[in-house]
Amino acid sequence: MNKSKVIVVEDDESVRHVLVEILRRQGFEAKGYRDAERALAEQFDVSVSPDQPPDLVVVDLLLETNAMQGMQLIGELVARDVPSVILAVSADTKGADMAQAMRAGASDCVNKPFDYTTFLPKLIALAQTGRKIRQRRNGDSHGMDITRLHRPVFLSYPGEDEDLALVIKRYLEAREIATWYGPSTIRVGDDWQGSIKKGIKEAKFFIALITDNYFNKPDCIDELLEFDLRVRTGLDRDLLLLPVLSRVSEKTMHNPTFQSIRDRYHWQDISGCHFLDGLTALLLRIQDALGQEHQISNREISFSARDMSSSPSRSDPTSLLPPSEISFRQFEQE
Repeated sequence: MNKSKVIVVEDDESVRHVLVEILRRQGFEAKGYRDAERALAEQFDVSVSPDQPPDLVVVDLLLETNAMQGMQLIGELVARDVPSVILAVSADTKGADMAQAMRAGASDCVNKPFDYTTFLPKLIALAQTGRKIRQRRNGDSHGMDITRLHRPVFLSYPGEDEDLALVIKRYLEAREIATWYGPSTIRVGDDWQGSIKKGIKEAKFFIALITDNYFNKPDCIDELLEFDLRVRTGLDRDLLLLPVLSRVSEKTMHNPTFQSIRDRYHWQDISGCHFLDGLTALLLRIQDALGQEHQISNREISFSARDMSSSPSRSDPTSLLPPSEISFRQFEQE
């Protein structure tokens, strides 16, 4: 397939027609769907459609009554771990639906009506990223992303929180942040312990998804301590340990291991209303450390929920707080 493939799930015929036509004029293979069920069956059921899945799925969150809604479609796509990048669109100016869509696994969100001067570049960028993800996954006969074994970000999480870990992974990968993620890396017959150790040894960034389950898992503790030891040796000063907290109880906050990590590294909360700001902070910190040359613009990263709530009338709420205010930083070592 030479062209990037985009599908639009939108029950408003005029909006759907305009989006599909604009994408086709930009050189994309584009198709529109009125309902989510048909899109799911035709594009993602391998028994029905042998073709490659789309690179980008544009999903309206509010579809026809008594039918599968956009949020349900996003959840189903994430559960199937499809390589497609998901862009949620909604007329919800307060951002509640958008925040929920991001938690469900959408890679980005845009409000309707669209400002096409910013929306079109976003579509193009996300479709190109989705195509790269698909191509990487087709890197060998098993359909596995063979580069995932050598990626700069290692994501450590307890099994009970795999859904949230998958959301974080998809969010970062949609912005071309290569993330080592166990379920997509280790195949049947692989030395899973050796693969994990190798992934930690080669990672530049270690994201610890800390929930109340984290310090009850010996594997998570081993992963955390192994990377922390790499940081402590000081042999590579570019390493970053990034604790990310979600709905942590007082018991976990007083866990001695967590207190030690908290005292040495700045952490980011992604619980509740902090979810979007927290993901943005994580993205900015990693991009800054990677030394990417391009300046982060409004159309390259997701909107900030905090800005959204303060300016509900904005049609494209993609502005962010200054990076200096929300970015991760590693505490200076004594």
